[in-house]
Amino acid sequence: MLLVDRAWQSTTTYKYGFNGKENVDDVYGNDVAIDFGARIYDARIGKWLSVDMLYNQYPCISPFVFCLNNPIIFKDPNGKQVHPMSDEALEIIKYGLTPEESKYITLDEYGFIDKAMIEKGSAELTSVGGNFSALLTIVKDERILEIYVQQTFETQSKTTDMGQARYESELDAMWEIEKQVWEDAGKTKEDYIAAHPYYSTEKSWSGIFGITIMPDIDPTEYYGISKSGNIEVYINDSPLKADAGEGLKKMTSTNAHEAYGHVLFAFLGKNANHGSKKSLTSDSEENNKELEIQIYDREQEAEKNYDLHDQ
Repeated sequence: MLLVDRAWQSTTTYKYGFNGKENVDDVYGNDVAIDFGARIYDARIGKWLSVDMLYNQYPCISPFVFCLNNPIIFKDPNGKQVHPMSDEALEIIKYGLTPEESKYITLDEYGFIDKAMIEKGSAELTSVGGNFSALLTIVKDERILEIYVQQTFETQSKTTDMGQARYESELDAMWEIEKQVWEDAGKTKEDYIAAHPYYSTEKSWSGIFGITIMPDIDPTEYYGISKSGNIEVYINDSPLKADAGEGLKKMTSTNAHEAYGHVLFAFLGKNANHGSKKSLTSDSEENNKELEIQIYDREQEAEKNYDLHDQ
């Protein structure tokens, strides 16, 4: 705010001040209040005129503070969008959409997916897919989704390695297990193949590919609670080491699984857990059939869209 005998006359056409936010002089008076989007900051008293919209996620912190009282380290532009935590995260989000849809996925000045642009895409495109619609729903929600691409995931209590994903055939997997015994006997892999014609040579994925961590509930029942207080999706980047092209495709479908399955259902107030029995057809109480169908559809769409992009 203006200080006595320490102010200067500035142009009336420039309305931005502290943190680059807009001064709402026409409502509260000159250099009095600053609009941060989610709430108004009163510079005269150094306080917010309303509580943090996500105050219930931080019960030990006053709802009137900003960035946990540490604005040098933390930032809180508006708390209403998806935040890809790297260029790789943004890339797999785009690959999961059609090339036409992905043109509307841009980042704002804070590194969040631009809500206005994705809403523009929803209005301008003749039709949009289920993945684009799911992303739009998540972006419009007041909660924050952070998407990480890395082999480890973090909770409030520990860091866990998801391990190395593998892309191999049944034959290759069994050969790696029995390789030493056969080579010690003077046999080659060709000998092993001839002796095991029933092993499949079709490659498939195995391993842990992604994890969704919640701030207040634990949908997996044992992974832990998110460290940031936001919803966090971790995509294992190790598939790139197993097969670069197929690996990126697998990461793209994994993001669709986690974000447009688990996260979307959590935002919609639905059961976001798989259950102990995973099936597209079973109506058992141990199986969340609705979620399984949603995940299958979103993964299939993501892989189809991935193939539409020029890599």
